Amino acid sequence: MGKIFEAMYGADGESVEHDNGSSSQQVVEERVENNVRRYPDNLILPLGRTFDGNAKWRRDMRKVTINLMVQADPEEVGGKSVMFSGMSRGVGTTTVTSQVAKILAAEYPRHRVLILDVRDSGSSADAMTLDRAMMEGFRADEILAGCEGEGIFRMLVSSSDDQGRSAMISHHVREFIAKARDEFDWVLLDMPQQGSTPLADSIGRVVDGVAIVANTGVTRVPAINAVEEDMDQLGIKLLGVILNFRKYPIPSWLLKFL
Repeated sequence: MGKIFEAMYGADGESVEHDNGSSSQQVVEERVENNVRRYPDNLILPLGRTFDGNAKWRRDMRKVTINLMVQADPEEVGGKSVMFSGMSRGVGTTTVTSQVAKILAAEYPRHRVLILDVRDSGSSADAMTLDRAMMEGFRADEILAGCEGEGIFRMLVSSSDDQGRSAMISHHVREFIAKARDEFDWVLLDMPQQGSTPLADSIGRVVDGVAIVANTGVTRVPAINAVEEDMDQLGIKLLGVILNFRKYPIPSWLLKFL
């Protein structure tokens, strides 16, 4: 056999020579244009450290998660989205969202959950956020291509008090959620406290429901009722209220006095 020339990967037109005694042939690697852009660096984040609580709290959180599944995904087909929003600061919205994500990732066959962590513009000013990436021209499918394999994925989203900017962020986030439903079992939104951003009202209408997180010793039932009424007027589905920091069982007849 003479000589066979094989193209070396990554070297256009270069070759490796083998003396095989065959007639001379040459295989040259062609340059191929790749139009698929990589998702922005530092956009897709790990879940990070979370508070796991004691055994009783974890059992209660499992009950909460199952109730959410029954309300938002009764057929357990996945592709659902739920927003978590606190009645005030420090009620544990992020902790609850993270724990629910862990349980859902274990329950569903694809084991894929996405958390969109909505932050105020001050705390996310220097970070790469989902809305910033889409404003820079990245498509939803390009970003989702970076979420490979199983697990819990997290992305930051900035919020704004400005109506115009908030509307633009809402447009990009709603577009992304519509695509993400096909790629994840669940998309969870960890929102700031109620009333702190108009983003909650616009996105609340496109998710499968909203769960309110309240502090048992601080939040009062009349305040929750007022939020429920506002959500009903806006066409937002309230899945339920999660009473966090509860030390003892609360009889239903006693709730109206809290």
